[in-house]
Amino acid sequence: MKQIVHTSTWLVILAFFLVSCKKEGDVVPENISFTLSELDISIDHEAEDYALYLKNTGDAPFEWSVENTAPYLQISPSSGNIDVLDSIQIVLSIDRSNLLNQEYLTQIEINVNDEQSRIVTIRLTNFKELKWVLEDEIVDAEYSRSLNMIVAASSEPKLLLIDVLNRYIEQVELSAPATCVSVSPDGNYAITGHNGILTYVDLQNKEIILQKGLTFNVFDAILTEDNWSYLFPANGSWVSLYGTNLVTDEEVESFRNIHDKTKGRLHPSGDYIYGVSTNLTPGDIEKYSIEEGNAEILYDSPYHGDYYIGGDMWISSNDDFLIAKSGNIFELSEKQSEDIIYKTRLASDSHYESISFSSNGELIYGLAMDPFHFEDEADKILVFSKTYDLVKIIGIPRSLVERHGSGVIEDAYGQFGFFNTSESHYFVITKTGEGASVQWAIATFEVE
Repeated sequence: MKQIVHTSTWLVILAFFLVSCKKEGDVVPENISFTLSELDISIDHEAEDYALYLKNTGDAPFEWSVENTAPYLQISPSSGNIDVLDSIQIVLSIDRSNLLNQEYLTQIEINVNDEQSRIVTIRLTNFKELKWVLEDEIVDAEYSRSLNMIVAASSEPKLLLIDVLNRYIEQVELSAPATCVSVSPDGNYAITGHNGILTYVDLQNKEIILQKGLTFNVFDAILTEDNWSYLFPANGSWVSLYGTNLVTDEEVESFRNIHDKTKGRLHPSGDYIYGVSTNLTPGDIEKYSIEEGNAEILYDSPYHGDYYIGGDMWISSNDDFLIAKSGNIFELSEKQSEDIIYKTRLASDSHYESISFSSNGELIYGLAMDPFHFEDEADKILVFSKTYDLVKIIGIPRSLVERHGSGVIEDAYGQFGFFNTSESHYFVITKTGEGASVQWAIATFEVE
């Protein structure tokens, strides 16, 4: 009769054999193992701290510690012991007090029993809104040097007087939203153009002097030192340039041979206006005389498509040249043969949303954009010397805007730029987003 030995019995015998063969002093190796909740961490601009978890997945307790070299990162706890299958929360706290608006990259090392380690990469986005966020949408803006304030037309029926350095806004209520604004050369008065209305404003007393109805919608406006307004119609193909003496209410319809949506710039002498077409191809620059009150067209440039204009221009503080939106520079003169003559271009291939000149002619600041982009998105300031050489590039800071209940960092684009009266600062009105989600703000830069 055969004796049957069950498998379980054999296992017991084998285990007894192994134990009986073990020599005194033999040690079974401990399995040290651990996991981290993340090895690549991204911390956004809103977070004050971040939780990382360390877990013991081995069969023995261990000691752990963290090596950190980032001064803005505090870690608590930074060392300790963890039992088998236990875990611990490691809190990464951010000190943003000395951080710039940029992305930071650092690494921490988790050491276990001084034998094993893991590297954790941390990407930190830091952002603090440094611009002054406005409640109004800005339609047009100029600068009053006598008041040291931005004078801006809002999309609402009001004219804003903005003291940037003191962050203070005064306003004049208008009867309708303005389409444009022009400040007198002495900085004490302004006119606003509207759809079918002209408004004349005393900026010092913040009151309306005159309001009158028009038979057209205003695209652009110019106010002179001697209280004449010149209005460029928004519609009608070939239209007239309308002049009004705001003291006597005398009106003159100058001529019917400018194109609608022409933008005008007053020559510093006060005797001329230069106009640039915004919706004709090729664009051109014209000169009008206003010495007698009514505007008379004198001539246009000798070029017709030879040099790109771009639909806007700015006249230098010493009145001897203008810079087109394209960056092309044209000399100005009393003599037609020497007037609106191409000279050179700014030392960049950028186009410009706005150009400002220092009063001594030493500096030119331009809100610059990619010439090959179809949108007007000026994302930087280019600083040029009086010889048109590029001396500095300044980035326009991004904006923190609300999107779907949370803060999102987006690009901001310069729309208008101005030196303050002492020329110690340069102000940029910026725009972020489109439609109902747009945000307007003012960025301030020190002038070196």
